Amino acid sequence: MAAMLVIASLLFAYPAFASQGSGIAANTSQAQAVSSTTTTTSNTQQLPASNAKACAHCKRPDLHVGSTLTYTTLSGIYWTPGHPNENGTGAVSLQFTVTGVFDKGYSLSLTSGTIALGATTYSLSSGSAELGPYGEFMVGQLAGSGGFQAIFRVNNLGNFGSASYATIRMDLNNGSGEYYLRAMTTVAVA
Repeated sequence: MAAMLVIASLLFAYPAFASQGSGIAANTSQAQAVSSTTTTTSNTQQLPASNAKACAHCKRPDLHVGSTLTYTTLSGIYWTPGHPNENGTGAVSLQFTVTGVFDKGYSLSLTSGTIALGATTYSLSSGSAELGPYGEFMVGQLAGSGGFQAIFRVNNLGNFGSASYATIRMDLNNGSGEYYLRAMTTVAVA
């Protein structure tokens, strides 16, 4: 019973130590101030100030509801999973519209798009995506003609000169086969 009381008092006392951000042993006067009766104050429930902004040097993109992001392939390749020699030229053309702006990112909806695997082009009819708060990463899903569907990930690389670039990776299924696609694209924001 005594051991359970000691463990319980440590569990209740731990948030008071953790909120200081310096560990249990770093400040012995604070450690002595906490007794087995465990009194909590409002500041023990707050995150340390150092967590207030995860990325001090990051800047949010200038996006609002109605902004469009257009990805156009510069070069791309597709291949069959497990068979990298079964490959060909791949290309994407995707346009998304921002439908929501949130503290932790953006929601987007596909406005138009096509995906080409060699000589076969698929028109996209629907899709949605989530873009992180600093515009670096996007994930989403797409659907199109003939039972076509895909999940994708975009890494926005930033500006080089006057152009913006991104890499797109997709896992695609056209109803009769599964493919991977990787493309380097330009990014236009309007």
